[in-house]
Amino acid sequence: MFKGIKWALLKDPKRLTVQDEEKLSKAFEQSSVLEEIYEIKNTFKAIFDAQFEYSFACQQIEHWLDYVELIANKHLNKFVKTFNNYKSLICNYFGTLLSNGVTEGCNNLIKTIRRMSFWDA
Repeated sequence: MFKGIKWALLKDPKRLTVQDEEKLSKAFEQSSVLEEIYEIKNTFKAIFDAQFEYSFACQQIEHWLDYVELIANKHLNKFVKTFNNYKSLICNYFGTLLSNGVTEGCNNLIKTIRRMSFWDA
């Protein structure tokens, strides 16, 4: 039923192929919860993609968090708890529009190269 939809769920909705849309639509017919969480994920991503000013972005995130808490999904609640612990730091992104994504990518590349070097030994 849900086999093969992981990447369609993670992909930007604008980049979905017709096949991806069909898979998602079938999955959403089977699970309204999955559809709701998919929409929540896209709303969250849209907040960060919109490049709002700091105060407005923080306000939008607060509204998003309030909405997610109303759903009372144990997995989302865990995310909300963690997010709230780092909210001020995460919201700082909107002040500078800078992230440490490049650094994290480089660290991941270094770890991968180190792992690969041990495979050849």
